[in-house]
Amino acid sequence: QKYSIQELESTATLSYNTNLTSDLDISASLGQNMNRRSITDAQNTGLDFIVPGIYNLKNTASQSFNNDDRIKRSLIGVFGEIQLGYKSMAYLNLGARNDWSSTLPIENRSYFYPTVSGSFILSELMESNLISYAKIRAGWAKVGNDAPPYRTQDVFILDQNFKGAPRITRSSNTNDPNLSPEFTTELELGADLRLWKDRFSVDFTWYDKKTTDLIFNISVPNTTGFNTFTTNVGEISNKGIEVGLNLVPILTKDFEWSFGVSFTKNKNLVVSLIEGVDRVQLNPVLTTISPFLEPGLPFGYLRGTKAVRDSDGNPLINPNTGGMIVSTAQGMIGDPNPDFKMGINTEIKYK
Repeated sequence: QKYSIQELESTATLSYNTNLTSDLDISASLGQNMNRRSITDAQNTGLDFIVPGIYNLKNTASQSFNNDDRIKRSLIGVFGEIQLGYKSMAYLNLGARNDWSSTLPIENRSYFYPTVSGSFILSELMESNLISYAKIRAGWAKVGNDAPPYRTQDVFILDQNFKGAPRITRSSNTNDPNLSPEFTTELELGADLRLWKDRFSVDFTWYDKKTTDLIFNISVPNTTGFNTFTTNVGEISNKGIEVGLNLVPILTKDFEWSFGVSFTKNKNLVVSLIEGVDRVQLNPVLTTISPFLEPGLPFGYLRGTKAVRDSDGNPLINPNTGGMIVSTAQGMIGDPNPDFKMGINTEIKYK
């Protein structure tokens, strides 16, 4: 097998900054970005060695080409940003970008997304032995994302040879001719606080993120001539908090001990799917358990067979077999998303 990836990226940026007044400064930038990726994946297989111990394709009774894929993707973007600063304590950022992608239909290949954020350093207004640094921040951003390559139209596949002639077959997947880019919008609020000459610090972030026009493969009836259909399927929501704490209990000339805790909690929810689709199956885990997308439930919730239970939640037992009575209808049996994530770290320094 020969698998190679080539990526070419170029970025050109023009920047300018100046002081408008003694208290107000401004910086601006304009830029252009290009990214091109090329993937080649070729694989040949030989079966039944003729002479033992010689590991060469020519020393096999039969050979076949298992894979010969070539994938290309191009993305071109232009971007700009303006930042205003007041007395080194208040900042306002405005930015925007427009991309053109080769993986989207011509009428939808151009997509625009802006961002705005601001911060205020409260500690610049006070003199305190207790508070070393205090900042509040807020931001809103929208980000676009294109599709995987070759989703703009249906294609044929060059398959194995048949009696010396290459065979052309139709793909089992069909594509939406009106496919549009995904968009993620996020509102974020946060605060940073450091006390007692940085001996104790807190970093807090709250966010609300929504992704719309998700690009996904959904199952379609075999009577269509295909198995799956690539289209924009719906909306997903993520809301949560991130907290970081750091404490230095001991600090001397030669010895320092620091202790940190990080905590994140995210609530994930599938908000909606396109009309006519109740749920979307992801890659199966087992023959009886698969992750799904379904409105009102977490992303990738596990769906499978369930035991029949009484009003108190106790499973009903089949008196003939002694096993649980299994319902004929499937349902949610698990959520792979964690309730929270937490990390603890400590560090000791001597001299």
